[in-house]
Amino acid sequence: MPFEQHLPAAWEWRELNNHVYWCTDPVSAMSSHLLLKCHLMDRTIQALKVDTSSRNRPIWHTPHMELAHGVIGSSANLTCAAHSQPPPVFEWFREMVLLGNNKLYRISNLKWKSLLQVKIKDASVFGDYHCVVSNSMGKIKRKITLVEGVVPAPPEFSVWSDEPGILIIKFVTIPNAILPVLEYRIEWKLNTDSDWHQARYHQASEGNEFVIHGLSFESEYSIRIAARNTVGYSNYSEEIVQRTKGLIAETVVDGSSVSSSFNSSVSSALRAVIFQHYVILGQEQDITLSTTTVHS
Repeated sequence: MPFEQHLPAAWEWRELNNHVYWCTDPVSAMSSHLLLKCHLMDRTIQALKVDTSSRNRPIWHTPHMELAHGVIGSSANLTCAAHSQPPPVFEWFREMVLLGNNKLYRISNLKWKSLLQVKIKDASVFGDYHCVVSNSMGKIKRKITLVEGVVPAPPEFSVWSDEPGILIIKFVTIPNAILPVLEYRIEWKLNTDSDWHQARYHQASEGNEFVIHGLSFESEYSIRIAARNTVGYSNYSEEIVQRTKGLIAETVVDGSSVSSSFNSSVSSALRAVIFQHYVILGQEQDITLSTTTVHS
């Protein structure tokens, strides 16, 4: 019986050697390029052994990198990812030249991914790079373009205090930026501190408003912010100095309001602050506020 009569009617086949055939299931091939290795066990026996281990040409992982950014003096990483069976071989080309590890390029290959690190010594390394992925079943190629990028401009922001010990910071977002800002680094310190080495900081990646809690009352703080995109961090913004609010004590007497603010920075020297209100009744009403301070 002819070999093809052992196969489903829709299958395609071709003989390789020694009665070993490559058999293609068209339905599977449309989706995953599936090939089955078929062995005719004996010319006189109406039997066919099918090895169902699938083989496919490389298929890209998505999303695929098409554009990379870098600045002179730094490095850029280009990533290429695909899967196949047998496992793929990754190769990188620049202007039809196969790249290898040297002073400019470093290649790191994993099973399903390859990373090309480009040292950007000058503008000559910008341009198109090609990632070629291949195995015994076929080959695919993609282009990744490395362009010169720029870090963000120092961010603009406003800051105010509307509650004791709290500062509110609001960023000014840049519309239609070529590279979007991924996060902000917010740093703050007491204005009396000499440098920023001991400053506190927070990385903010969502929203355009941030609230700093737990600050000293009626104290001046310096704030600065840097922004980061895929290329790197901007320079820090100009420092803004803002004073926090203090506590407010308010007493209402006969419809009149008496308010007094006090500074928590001296509260450690105070055990208690006692407000005594005296109302003198007569033809004229006088309101007298006296403060008694008990020191430790």
